[in-house]
Amino acid sequence: MSKTFKIFVLILIIGGMLAPLEMEFLMGVGFGQGAAQEELPIFVKEEPSEKIARPLYVPDEIVVKFKPGVKKEDVENFNRQKGVEEKYESPYTHFKVLKIPPLKTVEEMVEIYKKNPNIEYAEPNYYAYATMVPNDPYYSLQWHFDNATYGGIQMEQAWDITTGSSSVIVAVVDTGVAYEDYPAPGHCHIDTYQAYGGSGNSWWCGLNNPNWSTPPGYGNSWKDYLQHSFDLTGASGTITFSYQYRHDLEVTAGTAYDKAFTEILTDGGDNWIILKTYTKDSKVQGQVGWKAESLNLTSYAGQNVLIRFRVYTDETYSDEDGFFNSDGAFFVDEITLEDGSGNLFYDDVELGPGTWEATQYKQAPDLAGTNFVAGYDYINGDTHANDDNSHGTHVAGTIAQTTNNSLGVAGVAFNTTIMPIKVLDAAGSGTWPQVADGIYYAVDNGAKVINMSLGGPSSSVLENAVAYAYTNGVTVIAACGNSNVSSCDYPAAYNDYVIAVGATQYNETRAPYSSYGSSLDIVAPGGNTGVDQNGDGYVDGILQNTFGDTPVDWAYWFFQGTSMSTPHVSGVVALLLAQDSTRTPDDIRNILQTTAEDKGGSGWDQYYGWGLVDAYAALTYAPAVSITLTTDGLVEFGVVALGVMVDSSGDVQTVSVNTGPVNLDVKSTVFSDNGNSWSLDSTNGANQVKWEFSPDASTWNTFSTPDILYDLANNVAQGNTQNLYLRITMPTATDSSAQYSSIVTIVATTAP
Repeated sequence: MSKTFKIFVLILIIGGMLAPLEMEFLMGVGFGQGAAQEELPIFVKEEPSEKIARPLYVPDEIVVKFKPGVKKEDVENFNRQKGVEEKYESPYTHFKVLKIPPLKTVEEMVEIYKKNPNIEYAEPNYYAYATMVPNDPYYSLQWHFDNATYGGIQMEQAWDITTGSSSVIVAVVDTGVAYEDYPAPGHCHIDTYQAYGGSGNSWWCGLNNPNWSTPPGYGNSWKDYLQHSFDLTGASGTITFSYQYRHDLEVTAGTAYDKAFTEILTDGGDNWIILKTYTKDSKVQGQVGWKAESLNLTSYAGQNVLIRFRVYTDETYSDEDGFFNSDGAFFVDEITLEDGSGNLFYDDVELGPGTWEATQYKQAPDLAGTNFVAGYDYINGDTHANDDNSHGTHVAGTIAQTTNNSLGVAGVAFNTTIMPIKVLDAAGSGTWPQVADGIYYAVDNGAKVINMSLGGPSSSVLENAVAYAYTNGVTVIAACGNSNVSSCDYPAAYNDYVIAVGATQYNETRAPYSSYGSSLDIVAPGGNTGVDQNGDGYVDGILQNTFGDTPVDWAYWFFQGTSMSTPHVSGVVALLLAQDSTRTPDDIRNILQTTAEDKGGSGWDQYYGWGLVDAYAALTYAPAVSITLTTDGLVEFGVVALGVMVDSSGDVQTVSVNTGPVNLDVKSTVFSDNGNSWSLDSTNGANQVKWEFSPDASTWNTFSTPDILYDLANNVAQGNTQNLYLRITMPTATDSSAQYSSIVTIVATTAP
């Protein structure tokens, strides 16, 4: 007797991230044709849906213990019948961890095993979580990372997966970062220019180098200080601090753009106290000249103090309308400290700086354990991208603040490496050419993420730079803006190249300042320093370690703005790249948008984009697998006699992996004519076939048990294909001459 044997294809796709994708082949054997189927101070700077729960147990494993005395072969036979694979046996109590078939649920398999009288217990393979909660003392104030009421961005669960990698570099294109101890430019220096008395030396806080490449005028800005410590523990009587000074400090239309201060800090204190403020110019008989100042410090007797002269100006060069025709200069000389017994200190500045300390850059205390690589300063034209504003340091801290160091606060991706790039000056201003060059530098020097907590109007210079980053596989994250208007600033609005970030407040509603509109992609915590919604006694800003009036005034500051929300997203992107460094900017965008916690209108909306960034959901994202049968699904074996083996090597079936990587498994039912059946086994016989498959027509495997999955191929990459070859050894005898059929199913699951 001979049979006509044909293969028909049914493609069945089951939706959902955790569901396998199946392809079924209807195997028809018979005379007919088949049918196809288918610690520092804390300051403030003014400027609920349910989360994804972490899994309770391993999704494809159960734990089983057989009763003592059960034979090993009985255990193995039962496990084989149920299609499970033993992964582990405890050497102590001999419980077993079993991998279940892909199309079975944990609950189903637990019930099956519980019904066996030889089972002592069967249960899911439950997860145990050692939740990462940082020991940083101010972490409890970082509601934006994780909180019991709204959840924050789910950092504690995310940190159980990864805390980042030093191989992932995030460029902070900003005002610089307080990443090193380094002398500041000599803005406060000793000079003979306009010296007191007409000759000799005086301290001058200003710039006087005519050969510097940056043209003079408005736009650079600087914050500087000149300070000295004094021991007043033995002082008696009236204590007086006096000096000679002169200044030309701009005031225009009632606004002081330049200021100078004399300040004092007591030993162990946190806050500088302003003793004197200087604006405008020091006029003597109608002209700028030297004047005398005398300050009473008697109340500070018995203490150690720091006294400093601090200057802030928005000028690039400052020389009281002299050589550079610019203002913003402050001079001091003849500095004296005396008490009732006489002089305690005198300095006429003729012997040099002595023990005075001029402006220094210092590493932020809570960045001491953070990874850094070399950056660049496009404001001052050097390789030391130090922060003289405080903004960039705050931003960098949110991304990668040293964490779990029993100090201060935490960062999102604290094992990440920061590349500081200074493109904004002490006033927070820069130009697009400076920003663009910062972007090119970052891309060309290994950055994989660029954070830009800045914005402005559209520019071809800027657009070309962010396009360059995108084209070279660098993910660019930028702030939408703080104007509460219906359009994002640039570069955030360059939607083809940049992920635009808006801001939320504690209750996960849009922050009142946050801009919105068609370019908005996602939101993250930006804070609101005008409210205390969580009732912790502090304003609901974003807390990080940065400085105040000078680059050494360290504290923990609450800031607000889309500048603060943006580094939350950059940190999550760094975690995603630590998890898989091959992810492209498009991959990153898809993951962030797909896993964001939906806010506002369903799906994307102009106020929240795709929703609030969720670090844990992003790191546990698994795209739905997708495979396609690219061949016709019909294999013609021809006329086959009983007892004869025939294969399909001349008509291979090819599976294309659309979304991967995937593991591919196959299974088959018995052959049936809806009344009679041919069983499957390792050999053929009466009403029994040997039914085999192969990935390469060389190594053959047998469907020895029906409806049990067998490995076809593992870790097949997205875009690749996998062949399936089939062969059958016909039964030696059959009870029926009707058409028999069998269904072969291909199951695709996400490769680990």
